[in-house]
Amino acid sequence: MRLASEVWAISERLPADLGVMGAAAGAAGALKLLLEVCTVRSMDDPRAAAVTANLARASGQLATAAERIDTLFGVPVVLEKFPNGYR
Repeated sequence: MRLASEVWAISERLPADLGVMGAAAGAAGALKLLLEVCTVRSMDDPRAAAVTANLARASGQLATAAERIDTLFGVPVVLEKFPNGYR
């Protein structure tokens, strides 16, 4: 998935990051990790060993993206936990 690398490349060229590009890049990177986890179909897949680590990394990247968004508005973003995830 090139989206994450392209967003990072754009954010690197900006004179200043107001938080939006950093948040977008972090979210794109997390999406890439989550999609990779979704494509693991068996324990024989070499990527199966990295599922737990990739989920943890994606969670961290999403938390960082949320923090960057928080700083834009000066108001914390509250994620409500639901049975199928956060909203």
